[in-house]
Amino acid sequence: MEPIRVALLELDPKACQENHGARLTMLLRDFMPPSTIAIQSFHHLPSKMCSPPTLILVRPACTESLSELVPFLRNRWRRAFIIGLFCAG
Repeated sequence: MEPIRVALLELDPKACQENHGARLTMLLRDFMPPSTIAIQSFHHLPSKMCSPPTLILVRPACTESLSELVPFLRNRWRRAFIIGLFCAG
């Protein structure tokens, strides 16, 4: 079985003082066996990935327009699910 490939896009890493992105990565890795999930974290839109992601977790920068970012991600990785993350801290 091929692992779930997760791309965690933290496009504004300074926005979260509590470092929830790292916590989320640890939680996902603890929740699932290592052979079933592959997580890559980025602080910018990657120009290339080894394999296309199955799931994109994105925390946009405050200055980015979601109406532009989501279609861009959808166009680039058509089959991936996209979930938005927003830090309230």
